[in-house]
Order: sequence, then structure tokens, then C-alpha cells
Amino acid sequence: NENNPVGYIIDKLIAYDCDLGENAEIEYHLLNETDLLTLNSKTGEISLTQSIDFDLLNRQQEKHLTTINLEFYIKVQDHGKPSLSSQTKIILRIHDLNDHSPE
Repeated sequence: NENNPVGYIIDKLIAYDCDLGENAEIEYHLLNETDLLTLNSKTGEISLTQSIDFDLLNRQQEKHLTTINLEFYIKVQDHGKPSLSSQTKIILRIHDLNDHSPE
């Protein structure tokens, strides 16, 4: 949700490679640039690099929603020679919180 602090770990990706040794070592890569997230290339942890302002995102998309979906693309790559990789889409669903109390 929009009130999670900077550094909050949203999720941890888990990928497997059935090879042995160096060929089994994998790295995670975020394919689209974003100021919101960082992806740890070794652990697969996705964490926030800044606070999410739902209202600002909503205005940028010119909609009046209670949930916004942001799409990110991830690549997982092994250290084989040649290197093999897979890609997937991650959908981050952000929920609006009522952060304006009545007066």
C-alpha cells in the first residue's frame, strides 16, 4: 500500500537453475527503469526506493481509482557459457489508503 516506508521489501523473487557450479548461479535484473523500486541482483528482493504517493500516481494517469497496477519486467540470467535467461512481468498493485481524515 501507499504508506510502506522506503526500504520496505515488497517481495522476493525465487528462481532455480538445475545446472551445477558457476552455471547454476543466477542474477536478477529489472528491465524497465523506475524511481520507485530496486531489485537486488543476488537475492531477488524487490524493495521501495521512495515512498509511494498514490494520489500523485492517480493524477498522472488521469483516473480516479482505488487501486493502481504498475508493470515491471524482470530478467533472470545464469552464469553459463553461453548464458541463458528468462523474463517475466511483475504487476505491483498499489492500494489507496484514506490518508485524509475528516475535520
